[in-house]
Amino acid sequence: MGLITFYHNKRILFLFIGVILCSNAFSQNQAALDSFNYEREKIGSNSMFVLGGWSVANIIVSGAALTDTKGEAYYFHEMNVLWNLINLGIAIPGYLGTIKRRNNILNPSETIKKQMATEKLYLINGIMDVSYIFMGYYCYTLGDKYPLGANMLHGFGHSFMMQGTFLLINDILIAMIHGGHYKKKLAPILEKLTFSGNGVGLVIPIK
Repeated sequence: MGLITFYHNKRILFLFIGVILCSNAFSQNQAALDSFNYEREKIGSNSMFVLGGWSVANIIVSGAALTDTKGEAYYFHEMNVLWNLINLGIAIPGYLGTIKRRNNILNPSETIKKQMATEKLYLINGIMDVSYIFMGYYCYTLGDKYPLGANMLHGFGHSFMMQGTFLLINDILIAMIHGGHYKKKLAPILEKLTFSGNGVGLVIPIK
């Protein structure tokens, strides 16, 4: 009877230790996920800050240039102002949104979905940026065919190409930063997790 009681208590002890180890491991992984998600949103806010800064600079410089330029240059600066008023309207709520989401608590599945959505967003942005450049080029070439609207077409086309090029460079750099962040911070966490149709499990290596 005593031997049975001993083994029973031993099993309870090991079970208790296992629960503590799992609890600590899950807490550590959740803390790491929270840190990753915070940093991802911070990268996003930095991106919006850069976009906002670029927009303000364009609005100020091109806005001032509108007062003493004519012809193609006038239309170039006019489009710069119009384009970046829209950009600024995107950057401000985008920046505030990333600040608001920094402390959101996401589980592993939600974190992966958010990361995938972020990567998809920059892929779509990149495609759009390239389209802006080609649209600008097409608009510019139309100016050679229609002399009466040449100044406007050349000016708008030049602006489209410049703005599209900036956005493409910015989006590529931010996408690379997000990719590096994933490999450095999230990938090691996911290696410790197992996924099934019913949920997420933690793999605890025993040496």
